[in-house]
Amino acid sequence: MKVLKVIFLFFACFLLTACAAKPEHQVEKNNKSIVDETAEIPSHIKASISCADGSIQEIDADVIWSGGTSLYAGQVCSVDYNTTDLEEVFQKWTDSEHGEFFQEGETFSYYDNRYGEDNENYDSIEGGCYPQQVEEFINQMNQNLGTHQLLKECYSEEILPSRESAYEFYTSVGIDDIPMIVKLEANDLEYNGSGRILANDGKLIDLMITDFEVDSREPQECLSLNMILMCLEELLQQGIIEPISSGQSINQIQMCYMEEKNEEKFEFYPAIAFYTSYVAEPLKGMDEEFARRYIVLDARDGSLVDYNTWR
Repeated sequence: MKVLKVIFLFFACFLLTACAAKPEHQVEKNNKSIVDETAEIPSHIKASISCADGSIQEIDADVIWSGGTSLYAGQVCSVDYNTTDLEEVFQKWTDSEHGEFFQEGETFSYYDNRYGEDNENYDSIEGGCYPQQVEEFINQMNQNLGTHQLLKECYSEEILPSRESAYEFYTSVGIDDIPMIVKLEANDLEYNGSGRILANDGKLIDLMITDFEVDSREPQECLSLNMILMCLEELLQQGIIEPISSGQSINQIQMCYMEEKNEEKFEFYPAIAFYTSYVAEPLKGMDEEFARRYIVLDARDGSLVDYNTWR
């Protein structure tokens, strides 16, 4: 009986030790796990990765993850809007007497000629505003035209010399609210939008949108966040990509779609982007970002698909 009690105590101690909680979101010594796959996707991750040159790449990142939704790969094609459709959809926000629509390729634009002389004559007075007029306009445009614009930035401004208040906004594109990015070498495919709306009545001053249509798509199986992080770790450890030379942490991890040109077709697929803010030497000490550096991995197999150098 004494022997059995000793054995029982030994296994009880072993199980308690094995089940002890590990520090959350920390790289294990055996490099087998970076985040707990059994838990929900964390909103923030802290980790340290050993690199090929002996340095450490820190991750202190917000996680913007849409992995719970269905993800797709497919093709997009150009959009052909006719002026009548545009006039009907935008009737609420435009002045037919003074405004005019234009289309060139995948880009359509609107211009109110009353503000032509003052098109660049304005003062930005407030940042980070998301007024209801702008959000409603973008939502209605997406619903009625089938566009894929996501509100990215919005600012209050005063149009000079009239001093009318307006909202200047910028958009990016996405599919099912997941943003789409374009492979670095194909920057001529940039999809985005910008415009200005009068604050008092919500009428458009000007607008320019570049968009696409989804031609076909098929559901895709993607790696877990932990597996993606292990793929990033392997790339750094093998020296395929370099750590950030300034010592900055990766500060954002985002689920997205990557678009690239394959022969004459434009294809998209799910990807994971790792971002850091980069401040150029002349701007150091100032509160202005010069650029963002990023690594993009294919979410289906973890392969490297785009890399804007950290240096």
